[in-house]
Amino acid sequence: MEKNKIMQDKWVDFDFNLNNSPITTNLIEDALNKFWLENIVSLEVDPFFLIQFKIKDPQQKYKSISYVQTFNVKDYNLSLDIFI
Repeated sequence: MEKNKIMQDKWVDFDFNLNNSPITTNLIEDALNKFWLENIVSLEVDPFFLIQFKIKDPQQKYKSISYVQTFNVKDYNLSLDIFI
């Protein structure tokens, strides 16, 4: 239950290192799976969450590469369909 309190109404930054690789559908799927396993699967509630993919450029500035998408936890497969 403590994790739910931490996650509720909070923005959670999630980093996924590309290791200078081009962004591919496999890497996007890997990032979504890792985020899901580390942050969402163990929640005991049925929350909505927002996802927006961003990259960090060489000057350490973040740039959005997707629109913000809202999902219910039950819609995980939908998130794969939208981003991949």
